[in-house]
Amino acid sequence: MPSPKIIHTIGFGSILTPSTRYRLLQFIPHLISSGYSVKFTEAKNVSNLFKFTLFLAKSRFYRATIFIQKKLFPISYIFLLSRSQKIIFDFDDSIWTSEKPRSSFTSWRVQTKLNYTLRKSSAVIVGNEFLANYAKKYNKNITIIPTVINPDEYPKKIHAYKKSITLGWIGQSVNFQYLSELHQQFLEIRRSIDFELLVISDKDFKMEGIEVTNERWSIKTELQSILKMDIGLMPLKENEWTNGKCSFKAIQYMASGIPTIASDVGSNKNLITNGVNGFLAKTPNDWADYIKALQSDHLLRIKIGKESIKTIEQKFSQKFAFQMLLKCIQTINDTPKK
Repeated sequence: MPSPKIIHTIGFGSILTPSTRYRLLQFIPHLISSGYSVKFTEAKNVSNLFKFTLFLAKSRFYRATIFIQKKLFPISYIFLLSRSQKIIFDFDDSIWTSEKPRSSFTSWRVQTKLNYTLRKSSAVIVGNEFLANYAKKYNKNITIIPTVINPDEYPKKIHAYKKSITLGWIGQSVNFQYLSELHQQFLEIRRSIDFELLVISDKDFKMEGIEVTNERWSIKTELQSILKMDIGLMPLKENEWTNGKCSFKAIQYMASGIPTIASDVGSNKNLITNGVNGFLAKTPNDWADYIKALQSDHLLRIKIGKESIKTIEQKFSQKFAFQMLLKCIQTINDTPKK
């Protein structure tokens, strides 16, 4: 009989998909070092996955932990898997809803698959408390593991006095809408300070009247690109979708000691203590005020940067999160399957 320390991981995407890279793939080497046999499959390989599902469903003796990262599969898959294997389902977005309009049928189908998956999972891992509150309606075994990074991989920013500063934003172009919300604030601060806006993304961002430097995101150059920022920005609107976000932009900025200004929304409130390790913008005027304060005082940037690094190392590091993940896996392995 194969070892019960077998984990079949199914990623929403590849290493180029941020959620897969940071919520699954970065932990695999540590799981292997802890004595687990780990196999990885991309969710898009549906045909292979279906064959694998049938194999597991028919096997009376093969036992493994199935770790599904965010992908919603047909109910028939989950039904077959859950009959013989233990499932861990991980998600870091409010996937039961969407910012883009959905038909009633699509909303029903997504919610039905998600809720069934949550019920059939032996454990559920979520990225923040907002997501946990939703999952608790369908499963009692919930673990909150924030999206984390390895702080040792992040070079640290050296802050110095400068007249012209670089404001920075990193993310996918689908989220340009949030950055565009700061247009009036950028125009206002341009009257008193010199700055450029650095945007690291998959497409070019343009904003009338604002100097924008665009850099294409690359897994090889990401960290060095972030280091060019003097201040990191994470604007968001407040709604059910954004409350599910896990503050990952801010975590990346802060890991490099870059002072961060973020909307006072969702997980940002748990990550940032206003004025201590970053700033939370509650009103449109807050963005301009905080940017001006940080531009004029490089010692403040140094102070906030140091506190930022400390926060990430203590609460949002890979080592911290892996221990929580390992405990979750060990707990369900020690619990007999019903």
